[in-house]
Amino acid sequence: MPGDRGEAVKVGGKLRGGGSVPPRVPCHGRARPGPCATVPCASPVSAPSAPGHCGGGAWGAVTQQVGQEILANLHTDREKIQRARERLRETDANLGKSSRILTGMLRRIIQNRILVFILGAIILLTIILAIYFNLRGH
Repeated sequence: MPGDRGEAVKVGGKLRGGGSVPPRVPCHGRARPGPCATVPCASPVSAPSAPGHCGGGAWGAVTQQVGQEILANLHTDREKIQRARERLRETDANLGKSSRILTGMLRRIIQNRILVFILGAIILLTIILAIYFNLRGH
């Protein structure tokens, strides 16, 4: 039943439950509420500005402006992506250099540890031999 779901119902020439109904104006063959110039027309055809039609020239200008803004945004986004890509390449090159430097440092650390153990063993052997020959001579 009309009016059960909160819809406006016309009773006695007056609208009950929703205010007044705006007049319906044809827009490219479709009835649209309110004046056509204030309601966007869903038709892809650009119609001339005439009574009963959407303002095709105004919508074309708006569409062109939106298109230009989108292209400008895409251009700036492309520049940002290119700068980020270049930064990424530089970072990758720097990481490669850092990796080679760290590998060289680790190799030197291992070489130094081996050298310290060898020198420690030689000094320990020298001390043991000195004590042995010193005690053997008595």
